[in-house]
Amino acid sequence: MGLRLIVQRVLATRSMSALSVAALVLLLAAVPAVAGTLAVDFSASANNFGETNEWNLGFEFQVNNPVTVLALGAYNSPDAGWGGTQNVGLWNSSGVLLASVEVTNSDTAIGNWYFNSITPIVLVAGQDYIVGAQGGTNFAGDVPVTVDPDITYLDDEYFYFDDASPLTPLTEPTSTEGYSSPSAAGWFGGNLEFGSASASAPEPGTFILLAAGFLGLGIHRKRK
Repeated sequence: MGLRLIVQRVLATRSMSALSVAALVLLLAAVPAVAGTLAVDFSASANNFGETNEWNLGFEFQVNNPVTVLALGAYNSPDAGWGGTQNVGLWNSSGVLLASVEVTNSDTAIGNWYFNSITPIVLVAGQDYIVGAQGGTNFAGDVPVTVDPDITYLDDEYFYFDDASPLTPLTEPTSTEGYSSPSAAGWFGGNLEFGSASASAPEPGTFILLAAGFLGLGIHRKRK
């Protein structure tokens, strides 16, 4: 049950002390909202080189501060249109697939990207990861790229399927053209939606406030 719903139901009893109300108000304010941001984004459309359904395209990055991945996505060129269903994966530096999801144009659109939610995963600071989208069009990100400050863009990553790119098996992109600058960041491709890692669970103080609120409620009821 959501925290706001709990508060609403408790308030509906109309039997709370002022202390309980104050504690729950503080509790509600203390729980941060998970607002998504993109790992990378473009200030303009990437160039489309055609060659659909032959690639897994993405990039390698290092995590500067812990982040929670909420969704995986794939790029959609507004000039060329969607390249069809794409299979997006996230790998660690050892090549272990941490998460994957298929993305279609019925999924959530954020700018020129489509995203599909995954079970949230916290990425560790100092570690390298690769994200890639398979089954899409060959887009060149040779336009200025905005990079989330919680990560460092390392280089482009791709895998070529030699004229045949099935959605499965999902293959990690491990080749690179050496594009390491956000001003010419390579091929896209996969992307990630981040939320704050600290927002994935309430802090201990949050539970103290919750306990105080319900303790005040219990004392009030006993006195009645």
